[in-house]
Amino acid sequence: MAKAKRKYIDTFLDYGFTFIERGDEQLPQCVIYFKTLSNASMNAYQLKQHLSNTHPQFTDKNRSFFEMKAFSFKIMKLDSTGKFQTHSNAVVAVFYAVSFQVAKTKKPHNIPEKLIKPYLVECAGILFCEGENSKVEQVSLCNVTVKSRIADTAYDIKSQLIENIKASPVFGILLVESVDSANFSQLMVFVRYIHNKTIEEDFFATHWKQLQRLC
Repeated sequence: MAKAKRKYIDTFLDYGFTFIERGDEQLPQCVIYFKTLSNASMNAYQLKQHLSNTHPQFTDKNRSFFEMKAFSFKIMKLDSTGKFQTHSNAVVAVFYAVSFQVAKTKKPHNIPEKLIKPYLVECAGILFCEGENSKVEQVSLCNVTVKSRIADTAYDIKSQLIENIKASPVFGILLVESVDSANFSQLMVFVRYIHNKTIEEDFFATHWKQLQRLC
């Protein structure tokens, strides 16, 4: 007797999983690092265990965070093997370059789609041969995508900082209580450490929970 195939349900996204179809099976696929699990793992307990064991830094994230990841996942157009198919490295680099500039200027996330992309398409059509602007059209700069790229960049920078601190023989932490524009107090954490034989100082966190990742 054939074993019944498990089906994906919407609540699995709460644990960071969407799915792909392979043959007559649905396979759970992690929206963080795109790892595909077996159909037998398609249950809440095992998916939650994967999140806790493999990505503990994301266990406190709410559903909207994983929805944003899943949206970016669809834009990347994965094929049935779960590997990237259409976007070249150059297009992905443009994704992050524009998002990084938006983050630096602290401008609204809808500016790239409404203002930057139309100008890029027009300039590409003028400066390069006909049809080159189609490559610019592939660059998705919608509000949700830009927000996701900024979050990815911030996480990558923080991860590199943590690795550098852990590799340092010694490090020091400075805690400063500050007040934001709404007059709410907040804890600011600065760290000083040794990297490449030089002493470096960086801003690390704005609350205690982030500091616990270092300890």
